[in-house]
Amino acid sequence: MVSEQALIHHTLQCFDILELAEMQMAHQLLDFLTLPSLVDISYASDLNSIDNVSAFLQRSGCRLTTLHIEAIDDPDHLSELALAYDLQTLENLVFHGFHESFLRFLNEPPDEQDGSIFLPNLHRIEIRDVQKVEKAWSALANLFLSRSPKA
Repeated sequence: MVSEQALIHHTLQCFDILELAEMQMAHQLLDFLTLPSLVDISYASDLNSIDNVSAFLQRSGCRLTTLHIEAIDDPDHLSELALAYDLQTLENLVFHGFHESFLRFLNEPPDEQDGSIFLPNLHRIEIRDVQKVEKAWSALANLFLSRSPKA
């Protein structure tokens, strides 16, 4: 195993989209790259640890607007990522594998911010592979109600 100090990171200024769907060696690619212009990333959480993804995003210093996570078996992946990396510029979120904790997290982030809306720029949520539709609707309704302007 190569130590963190011995890793050579290649910075590519022009890349703004990275899709690592079902790529077995994706974590090694993330260790190798620095993408400061990245705005859109797509990856599977079972092939990329939260530590690996957040280290890559922090090193890149990018401001994501689109995040696509295939997290069927890891409902806490998004909350762990949000604690490690600033997602305030996120506009589009695609999440495979609905779990109640996912939408509960969107409604009440674990860091209990200063009363401001969590993910203030989020305009689009796409949830795939929903198994408990009635719970999804209830959780989504709470999310939309929490974002409606106060009279």
